Amino acid sequence: MEELGVYLKQTRIRYHYTQTKFATYIGISRSLLSKIECGSRNIPKNQLADILDRLSWLTKHEPLEAIVDYLTIHFKTTDYKEIIQAFVGIGFEFLAGPLNARHGYDEKYQLGRDYLSLLVSDKPKLGTVLELTGTGCRLVESRFSEKNMDWFSYLTKIKDYQGNITRIDLSLNDYAGFLDIPRLINKVKQQEFKSIFHTVDIHTGLNVTNNESNGDTIYFGSPKSNTRICFYQKNYEQRRKKHIALEDSEIINRYELRFRHERAEQVALELTQANDLETTIFELLNYFITFLDRPASSKNAQIDKRWATFIGDHGKLKLATPFIPMTFERSLNWLVHGVAPTLQMFAQIDQLVGTELLPTIITSGQTNDQQDTILRLIKQDKKAYKKQIRQITHNLLDNPPTN
Repeated sequence: MEELGVYLKQTRIRYHYTQTKFATYIGISRSLLSKIECGSRNIPKNQLADILDRLSWLTKHEPLEAIVDYLTIHFKTTDYKEIIQAFVGIGFEFLAGPLNARHGYDEKYQLGRDYLSLLVSDKPKLGTVLELTGTGCRLVESRFSEKNMDWFSYLTKIKDYQGNITRIDLSLNDYAGFLDIPRLINKVKQQEFKSIFHTVDIHTGLNVTNNESNGDTIYFGSPKSNTRICFYQKNYEQRRKKHIALEDSEIINRYELRFRHERAEQVALELTQANDLETTIFELLNYFITFLDRPASSKNAQIDKRWATFIGDHGKLKLATPFIPMTFERSLNWLVHGVAPTLQMFAQIDQLVGTELLPTIITSGQTNDQQDTILRLIKQDKKAYKKQIRQITHNLLDNPPTN
């Protein structure tokens, strides 16, 4: 058994694990691991088989795998054949279609049942939309080595083509079962967590034909939110889809972070700057969610030890890239479509009779707290907002007000 202690220590060092994180991975306490490595304690016989199984997994692959799991990109160009070649690496002839399209696009093409879809139009305003599912992302990823690329250069290339990322999903595949999702669900019910989100949904699935569980899922954030995080038991999903035993599923849990619209753009920017997918995911998780050892209302609440071990020494990544609040766009829309005709009338009155009624109305107005916040954000970074304001204005003026 002393030899096993030496083996555990060598394995831990080889994979750059602290004693705390390695102990969590193999399912024992840190103090027990320390004693086993020193040879002063033996591994309990009832845990030996499980520890050896977990070690066998570790020698096959890392216990945590960070992936890009979904990507939707809007390109301004209508040259969809070039887009498919440049960003998927295959000829357009391999796609099936044309199929019925949506959102005003002329045609839709797809690869396989769920690899990718392509929305095309001859209207420059609509351009081309490329949507990569999880399997589509794996297809793109498989060609990185031959092209000397990675996800960070891929995202940079999207910007070079003036592409706009409207959705990006990042995931952690957990091969070791670092987190116990039913336990986290219980913590949510007991209010033993803190989160930026105001909405948390819990789903517990059941196969009524055989009374087997379909696994548990936690959703942080609403379905309409631009940011949503999902923790679910991937092994139960694999059992249902592939008709395999739970123990035959390589992935135990999956932790997904889903971003849309301006949040997707912000995350893509952070990735190209950080150049580290796993660290970015952990820092985002650490910012959005913290599990505690007791209800958040308690003054003595501390970070849950298992959650702290999972997060490790990662910091918090706040998505601080500025974006225009929806209230600004709504205000501008109201101004253009509802108020502009009246303003035009007052401007003409001033011109006809030589008064300054319109300037007087503007200078006498007072901004409210919400409007002051928008002004303060824009003053902090004028350059960052200028392009967005121009785009919003352009979109609104494409549909000018009618009398």
